Amino acid sequence: PPSRGGSSAMAEVKVWRDNKTGNWYARRYLGTTVDGRQRRPSKVLVGAETYAEAKAMADEWSKTLDANWLSQGLEVYLEHVEHFGSSRASGGPKPNTTDAYRRDMAKVLAVLGDKPLAKVSAIDVERMNARLRDQGLASDHVKRVDHFLSGAYQFFVQMKMAEDNPVRGVRVSHPDTGKLKRIPLNDAERDRVYAAADSALARLGDEGFDLR
Repeated sequence: PPSRGGSSAMAEVKVWRDNKTGNWYARRYLGTTVDGRQRRPSKVLVGAETYAEAKAMADEWSKTLDANWLSQGLEVYLEHVEHFGSSRASGGPKPNTTDAYRRDMAKVLAVLGDKPLAKVSAIDVERMNARLRDQGLASDHVKRVDHFLSGAYQFFVQMKMAEDNPVRGVRVSHPDTGKLKRIPLNDAERDRVYAAADSALARLGDEGFDLR
């Protein structure tokens, strides 16, 4: 990082000049991501000759950072889901709903990364789905992640945090059901299958919910 030879803090933006190169720089602290990393974007203020010019350029740049970020927005959405479920007289999300949503959120952020809500496009969602399938996730699981992200963006649109839902119109491919063979089971056989499945899923802990 450049040496800070005359620096001045302006609101949330810090502006300084590198004495060696004569270039002006700006940095702003935007809090932390959901995984605890600090978000501190910086910019070289190309063309600035004086502090006044650098300050004006830094102010304009800072305005572009005042966006709702995906990680922060999804956290707000989860809080909304938790509150909505607890405030209903009956029904509402099952106890493990938000836990499953949090796992979906982790998958979304691991593939898309953290970016402004407005920067997530349908192409990004398509690429996310392809990456998730490459990781071995079944189509139904990928569809559930899409359903989570779509529900979040419906909330963002309602709250004026985003203008549209990038998941709308994105389709998740399904396996060829023509290759599946249906095997009729009697009651005893069906019970044995369910018992074996429950036992296997129980050993997987929380991930069992994902594979149900």
